[in-house]
Amino acid sequence: MKGACVLLALSATAHADSAKEPEPDPAVKNHEANLESTASRQGFVFTFAAGGAVTLGFGVNDSTGTGGAGTLRIAHVATPRTLVTLEIVGSALFHQVSEGMGADAKTTTYTNQLTNFMLGAQAYANPALWFRLAAGIGRYKGDHVLLEAPPGQPQMRGDLHLVGPSFSVGAGIDIIRLKRFRLSGELQGTGLINREGLLSSGGFLLGFTID
Repeated sequence: MKGACVLLALSATAHADSAKEPEPDPAVKNHEANLESTASRQGFVFTFAAGGAVTLGFGVNDSTGTGGAGTLRIAHVATPRTLVTLEIVGSALFHQVSEGMGADAKTTTYTNQLTNFMLGAQAYANPALWFRLAAGIGRYKGDHVLLEAPPGQPQMRGDLHLVGPSFSVGAGIDIIRLKRFRLSGELQGTGLINREGLLSSGGFLLGFTID
């Protein structure tokens, strides 16, 4: 009888030990701890990009030339692949004006500025490639440009201020990603419709994003 009790006790102990979950392998545990999170982006995304640009003016004097462009975007995640953006998109072009005559002649470089305030969307085709579209209002300041003169009067130079609806399109690709920081290259095109005509600016920018 005593032997039977001992056998039953040993059987119960073995059953309890087999029911316990095995201890995880320390090597596997450490490997999993070093993995980066693959969760979808969420919350706010901040982007600053800058680069070179070319501006073309149709119907606007002294508005064609080369310069620089920049954009600041504050976005909020709408879906895993889509962002809603609030954007400031700007560009500047340089134009030269010859002033004076003879020995007193000199050439001065002036800067024209195009600034746009827009609401838009940015969509990811895959984890790295994205497209954006935005629209809003823009303002243009031409510095020391030719002004339209009444018939029979000579043309004069001065500052030109224009305001009108604007739009912007772009596409980019994330080149480097380190945790929440991304370095990207993007193509950007912007247009401003105004009473004089159309201003169009486009360029290639390098962007830095925090998400």
